[in-house]
Amino acid sequence: MRTGADFAKKYLTSIGLLICLVVLSVFWGFYYRSTELIEKQLLHQGQSFFQEIVLTRQWAANHNGVYVRLEPGVEPNPYLLKVPGLKVVIRDESGQPYVLKNPALITREISELAAQKGLFRFHITSLNPLNPANAPDPFETDALRKFAAGAKESFSYESRDDDVYFRYMAPLVTEQSCLACHAQQGYKEGDIRGGISVTSSATETA
Repeated sequence: MRTGADFAKKYLTSIGLLICLVVLSVFWGFYYRSTELIEKQLLHQGQSFFQEIVLTRQWAANHNGVYVRLEPGVEPNPYLLKVPGLKVVIRDESGQPYVLKNPALITREISELAAQKGLFRFHITSLNPLNPANAPDPFETDALRKFAAGAKESFSYESRDDDVYFRYMAPLVTEQSCLACHAQQGYKEGDIRGGISVTSSATETA
């Protein structure tokens, strides 16, 4: 026979379990919402970095590259030397040589500078790169294949070096200014010739 004490104990236990479920639901909802907001922030950050470097590349391409003073530590791009008719090294009236920096080389050097400052990394790559050093890694290879199938962007998380990184990538579309270097590869205006990936720390954002 149940007593009042047994009923009260069962009632309080049920109430306690209900409260625990409510609390867990609130915390789970908060965690899910926070994770969603962080991912949106990382995605927006990756998209912004991508657009900034694309604009930089477009400016350089619109001016047919940028010439910088040839001095120790600055060398001509050997892959540009293979492009017929392209003036890779020029001289001013005093005989001072200047070397051409094309958009791809500018992209790589800015990426190296950003990495040195611990900001982020980005990498220009293609399934058919002029420079073997620009070959894609597994994430980039998968993204490039998705772009060939019509995808507009790709992103993922990657764990390495005791950290979690957010990887973002979007395609590069061939424009008229790109053909000076890339026409020899068979590209034409409007083709997707590669992409730029952006890597940033996900733990710092979180």
